[in-house]
Amino acid sequence: MLIKMDDRFMEMVDELVRLADSDEELFQGIKWIDNESKKLGISFYDMFFIVLQRHLADEKAKEWFNERNQAT
Repeated sequence: MLIKMDDRFMEMVDELVRLADSDEELFQGIKWIDNESKKLGISFYDMFFIVLQRHLADEKAKEWFNERNQAT
């Protein structure tokens, strides 16, 4: 899988990595992403993008589900 990374995206990820020094939960999440990327043989940035994409899709699905249930 090859994802063309935008410099701004990579800078954002790099900033989160720097912030992880003072945030244990963020540190653990980044560590997990790093380990998964190695298991899959993809770059850390690719894995971060995949995780972010899945998170956004889950949030959209929850939003749609809640709106659907409120309409009935």
